[in-house]
Amino acid sequence: MKLASAALLLWAGMAFCEDASGAGAIVGVWNFNAAKDGVVENSRPGGGGVKAVLKDFDAKVLAGTDVDMADFSVARGGTETTVKVAKSGWATFANVPDNGLMAGVNTPVGKQALAIFSNNPGNWVHFPGLATEMVGKPGGSVRTFGIGVWYLLQTTGREPQFANAGVNCLWRFCQTDARIQTFNAIDRFYTEDVGNGLGGGYGYKIPAPRTEAAAARWVHVVISADGTADKFQMWVNGEKVQYRNGTEDAVAWPKGGGMQLNFAPGELTDGAVIGRWLGGAGASGKTMGLAAVVVMKGETIDQKRAKYLYELGRRGIPFDGNWLSQKIEASQAEH
Repeated sequence: MKLASAALLLWAGMAFCEDASGAGAIVGVWNFNAAKDGVVENSRPGGGGVKAVLKDFDAKVLAGTDVDMADFSVARGGTETTVKVAKSGWATFANVPDNGLMAGVNTPVGKQALAIFSNNPGNWVHFPGLATEMVGKPGGSVRTFGIGVWYLLQTTGREPQFANAGVNCLWRFCQTDARIQTFNAIDRFYTEDVGNGLGGGYGYKIPAPRTEAAAARWVHVVISADGTADKFQMWVNGEKVQYRNGTEDAVAWPKGGGMQLNFAPGELTDGAVIGRWLGGAGASGKTMGLAAVVVMKGETIDQKRAKYLYELGRRGIPFDGNWLSQKIEASQAEH
């Protein structure tokens, strides 16, 4: 199957230039529902990209036997309860009430998704070589990209907050750069060090009527930058957020800046992690649900694409790597 093409703008180092290939690329699509020898295969049609490695998971858990169960807290308006889910490994999350998906759908990728239990030394998913795939060389930067991920995060309290000791690390490139994370409030997500001018723990708020969409439900978070238009955007469940400048349009992507990725080829810094940070803190002692991850370079994930991914996940259908406008429009016409 062919991927839809778009202009590739792969910027690297101090001298930014357009890649001669002229086509955008999906670096990888990972649908977390199977593993072999601790490795999750990249399910991008036709191969390519890199594999995701499950770190510090028990092989028996990944094989679906002897799964240790753990408490998972659910707090949102009118609901405050605790249910049992798989501590680490494959889980249906079937016990989570009103999970944000369609009736009878347990995870955004089918019957099972990955449960990450963050503790010391911690479990996490590593995407080796992803920095190389994105920017090609240490110290480079990329100005046009898209990342879409499904998460299920615990909440607690009568006024729901994300349940965490420190922060939930939703995504971290390399060792120090480009983070997506949560603190306590369920009405916002944060970026940290995502390029010049987008760091500093800026919060991107979910408008009040949609706040609880992130409270102990499967939530789809997209960040995407358009280097040509100099803008950075975030979509939560396919809808707009409120940016730090008070608008619901975009944040200016700094001219001449970009998502800085510093890494050492062949080392753990050349990649990305979900779960605990590389050498840092995470939501220690908590379970996080993780499903499909889509990473793109040279292309954006616009609102139409974000909504398409969201609607697929609500049905439990893994993304197959194809952007077909007729499929997107047909899916959205149903709702």
